[in-house]
Amino acid sequence: MKLNEKSKGLGDTIKKITSATKIDKLAKKIAQVAGAEDCGCDERQEKLNKLFPYKQNDTGIPTELIHECIVLWDDIKTGVAKNVEAKKKMIELYNTIYKTNYKPTSNCGTCLNNCFQGIKKIVKEYER
Repeated sequence: MKLNEKSKGLGDTIKKITSATKIDKLAKKIAQVAGAEDCGCDERQEKLNKLFPYKQNDTGIPTELIHECIVLWDDIKTGVAKNVEAKKKMIELYNTIYKTNYKPTSNCGTCLNNCFQGIKKIVKEYER
């Protein structure tokens, strides 16, 4: 697995870390010295991928940003932001995802509705 390949689950992520740190090579050497045929890394990788798969993201939006939208959703789902921080976060998140430049302090109804609808679309798409 290459470092720039998309991980299917936790096993792939751990494989990337162990490869980057050369721990995988050490594990293979230890297994070899101990007389084992295999260190079990590949089998463990598959099991962890099955136990902890990552939900595939077809939107092209980084998973971290989708997660932020989902977390923020509770504070904005009524159409009115719970507080000023939630409104600011919504605008900043929308700007980041959609590459717009709304002012985080905006009170423009149209701008705020665009931000709300954009975040809503992501949350609803991810819930499918």
